[in-house]
Amino acid sequence: KGIIAASFWRKAGRNWALSVNVSPADLMDEEFCVNLRELARVQGVPCGAIVIEAPERALSGDAETILATLDDLRASGFQVALDGGGMVPIDLSKYEPVPFTSIKVGGQAMLRLAERLGLSGTGA
Repeated sequence: KGIIAASFWRKAGRNWALSVNVSPADLMDEEFCVNLRELARVQGVPCGAIVIEAPERALSGDAETILATLDDLRASGFQVALDGGGMVPIDLSKYEPVPFTSIKVGGQAMLRLAERLGLSGTGA
């Protein structure tokens, strides 16, 4: 539904990016990237205007299929964000290349992520 809405926005001259939350089950589906890419093409929304937000918990178990899907999404031009960084203690250093173009965090999760990365400081 979000991609269809983004299509209407684009036709109205609003070239906003669209962020889409996906589940680990979505990322386990081997056809997910193909189907999403086709939907974007049909609706006239560039893949680069779509941010796929993958939950951090998706990487806490066996992540091989999920990482392959994330790699396919990035190769197709989608932006891929790690959603909820800091909520689940995973070691991002073991994922090379890193499959994310950004990390989405907020509130206390941001502070926990900073601590895990060895950073300190305050911000507004």
